[in-house]
Amino acid sequence: MNLDFKDVSYTYQPNTPLENRALEDINLSIRKGSFTCVAGRTGSGKSTMVQLINGLLRPTQGEIVAGDFSLTQGKNKSIKELRKQVAMVFQYPEHQLFEETVKKELIFGPKNFGIKVTDSQIEQVVKAVGLSSELLDRSPFELSGGQKRRVAIASALILDPSVLILDEPTAGLDPTGQRQLMDLFQILQSQGKTIIMITHHMEHVLRAADQLIIFDQGRIAVQGKPIEVFSDQEVLRKSGLQPPDEFLFLDELKKQFDIDIPYKGQTLDELVSEVVKAIKLRDLS
Repeated sequence: MNLDFKDVSYTYQPNTPLENRALEDINLSIRKGSFTCVAGRTGSGKSTMVQLINGLLRPTQGEIVAGDFSLTQGKNKSIKELRKQVAMVFQYPEHQLFEETVKKELIFGPKNFGIKVTDSQIEQVVKAVGLSSELLDRSPFELSGGQKRRVAIASALILDPSVLILDEPTAGLDPTGQRQLMDLFQILQSQGKTIIMITHHMEHVLRAADQLIIFDQGRIAVQGKPIEVFSDQEVLRKSGLQPPDEFLFLDELKKQFDIDIPYKGQTLDELVSEVVKAIKLRDLS
């Protein structure tokens, strides 16, 4: 499903002393099957933006077109159908887990839509997120933070949505846990799902995203391919973000040694090898 924001604005508590313009004239497109990362400072508008996609919030102005669905300020009769196709995993899994067991948690969403899921479907989605089926009868609140997050992701995937929205899904996880989840998200994208992920980990963006959108004070500061965005480190710093290590390394290399190596997807080890070659060539000349 393609997603298009057309002159979208959103205001919290309008016409009150606490009125807050969270988004201002947003225009953007997210293509079906793409992996889009969203970043920015706290309060920049990124969380508001993703909550508008599946109707948790409604635009104060403008329109969001999600496939065959149109979201505007007024009531949208088809919002329930949209939420079958657009699933969201919140930053803190505790905010969306409340059932007695993991299995009941996975059944809850489909039950609300009048859909019955089979044991094989449950086992399949549990396996997909890297959990053991032995945990199905456990309380989700007895699990580790990483396991809770995987349960939340499984509950979002159980209806096989077209779009998966993830709010800081790797926060608080160790490097292995982060890598495993990022591998999972890339597999889901390869299967045709559209992935939208809020993150402050620019390394994840570099390795997975097709598009990076950075918000600043309710507006889009910059959007484009990650490699292009990371080339302008000043924009990142203004938004409170740090470029990936590869770009920091290449920038420092140019400043200190006047060696200019363009980034083309190399790992740090590969970049080091290129640097050694460049130094040898310079010494020979």
